Amino acid sequence: AIAKLALLLATAAVSCGFFVVAHAHAQKSCWPRERDALLALKQGINDTDGVLASWQKLRHDCCRWTGVACSNETGHVTELHIGLSWLFGQISPSLLSLQHLEYLDLSTTSLLGPNGSSVFPDFLSSLHNLRHLDLAGTPYSGRVPARLSNLSNLEYLDLSGTS
Repeated sequence: AIAKLALLLATAAVSCGFFVVAHAHAQKSCWPRERDALLALKQGINDTDGVLASWQKLRHDCCRWTGVACSNETGHVTELHIGLSWLFGQISPSLLSLQHLEYLDLSTTSLLGPNGSSVFPDFLSSLHNLRHLDLAGTPYSGRVPARLSNLSNLEYLDLSGTS
């Protein structure tokens, strides 16, 4: 009876250990609000090369979309890599729903600000978790908003090739 009890406890311990390891490595899927924000961003973009082809409402997990990276622990979108691509149109304030965004690369795209403006999109200053912002070679011109200095986590900023 003691041998059976020991075997049962050992099996339970191994099973629980496997569950903990499997659970720790399971990737979370993205948050619906963040998926909707990315889809809203895509709506204002003319994507001639199909860079954003994987960004589809029926593909619920935006963490698996091209150019999107998420936290394995929380599922929040933390990185957006859509630079160096033939994207035309407008960048949307829907990005404000990506409050956990740390890395934003829009370099060498032709994305204008809201309403087709070439003025630096002021709303980017509200993405407080940004550590990396690359807008090199974008059509932005004029003054960089002073509010950009509020991005206290910002470690990298590239505005080269902008006016």
